[in-house]
Amino acid sequence: MASPSSKKFSTFLGKNERLSRSDLQIKEGLYVADAKNVDIALPGRFMGRRGYAKVVPGTNMHSLWVSGTGRALVVSAGQLCALDVRSKQLHPLDFAVPHSATLAYTDLPDGDIAVTDGRTMARIKPDNSVAAMIAPAPSPTPVATADVGNFSYLYCFAYVDALGVVGLCTQPQTIVGGTVQFDVPVPPAGLRTQIYVSHPNGEVMYLDAQSSGGVHHVDESRLGGECLTLHKQALMPGNALGLHGGRLYAVRGHAIYYSQPYHFGVMAPSNFIAFAAPVTVFAPMPGGCFGVADKTYWLQGGDPATAELLVVNEHVGIARSLARLPDGRAVWGSSQGIVVGNGAGEVASLTDAVVPAQRVLPGTTGATLRVERNGVDQIISKRQHPGYGRAGVTMEAE
Repeated sequence: MASPSSKKFSTFLGKNERLSRSDLQIKEGLYVADAKNVDIALPGRFMGRRGYAKVVPGTNMHSLWVSGTGRALVVSAGQLCALDVRSKQLHPLDFAVPHSATLAYTDLPDGDIAVTDGRTMARIKPDNSVAAMIAPAPSPTPVATADVGNFSYLYCFAYVDALGVVGLCTQPQTIVGGTVQFDVPVPPAGLRTQIYVSHPNGEVMYLDAQSSGGVHHVDESRLGGECLTLHKQALMPGNALGLHGGRLYAVRGHAIYYSQPYHFGVMAPSNFIAFAAPVTVFAPMPGGCFGVADKTYWLQGGDPATAELLVVNEHVGIARSLARLPDGRAVWGSSQGIVVGNGAGEVASLTDAVVPAQRVLPGTTGATLRVERNGVDQIISKRQHPGYGRAGVTMEAE
């Protein structure tokens, strides 16, 4: 391949497509209206970009994402697929995507990938099999019987998988008698049924047994503690996901929902943070999380139930525009250009000087991409809402 050509300009001020072509040259230097397939190096040198292309055929493809370990996923023809770039093949997974839905993903600590389409949530295993984010409550439930007696027992049930992850719990029930037994249906493959029973006339249910099906007789001993998912529910699906402080977060409408610690598919009914407007950007960072709704907020600390919600910027965010820089900083599109946030909750706009504040219309989405060339980081950001698109680029020197 031939070496890329280059051209040197006078003082370069960046790209600005909002100015007319006749106004690009100003006293301080020069803007450019457009620059395709070029890299912009300091000081103001445009270089033609080397490149290559690999084409993987598909139909109505969207929601392309690459995990931290290099696993690529994309939707094609309404089906989530694993993308093998080397073989140029799409491998369909057992996850159908409704029309007009887009997907959000995040890596989980156990090597799985969490995925949501806003209606459901699932986990993708390393072998690309798809499993429920959390096992449902047992159904049908075991049948309880008791002989004659005056003792009162509370009981409930939950599935548990081979890794010890407890699924959702049934509602507590009461039976009165002397001794109790349960007729336990055979659970789904890979699961066992955990039986939780109180002591006679007790108020707290403890693990009494794990069953693969059959009759279980309750005695005075108990194996373990209380059910971790009692009075809990499945984590809400959403349109953005993030992991922070051992919790999985899901953005849905005006709220950010969060799971129990290290129990990623389960939440208490009170596990949410409400905002005054729909949340468009959610960016977990080492010291907290950015949440962008009617303003840009910083959730300080690792416990969302006690986190202080601080306003750090007046800008409104653009949905799906979040990206990461190599040093871990977050970058996203906003009502006033491109914004960068660090792990201490500090934000800075890279384009305040050249991008006038604009209203972000409902339904506006965007994308952000970092490109590095000759030691210079360039951040390309695009916004789009139905019937209209706009792109802009700025440059951040490291």
